[in-house]
Amino acid sequence: MKALWWLLRLVLFFLVLSFSLRNTQAIVLEVVPGYVMQSPLIIVLLLTFVAGVAVTWLAMLPSIIRARRLSAGSDAQTNTDNKNNTNDNGI
Repeated sequence: MKALWWLLRLVLFFLVLSFSLRNTQAIVLEVVPGYVMQSPLIIVLLLTFVAGVAVTWLAMLPSIIRARRLSAGSDAQTNTDNKNNTNDNGI
């Protein structure tokens, strides 16, 4: 099973590498009126992907923090309940 995952990763790597090598032509990107930037297409695609991941992660950050707080609170509650249960045995 591990070999199959490595084979899948290898195939995916070569697909991405092939895509990258075929998209090296320069494109003109007008960021702000009057400011023109020229860059390879693959770099623009990579930066756009990274920016999307960053924005998504930042948008999910409050939910992640809230879930961790709730999890930490429930762990503390579980530990307290376990201590109380051991004392209730009458021993």
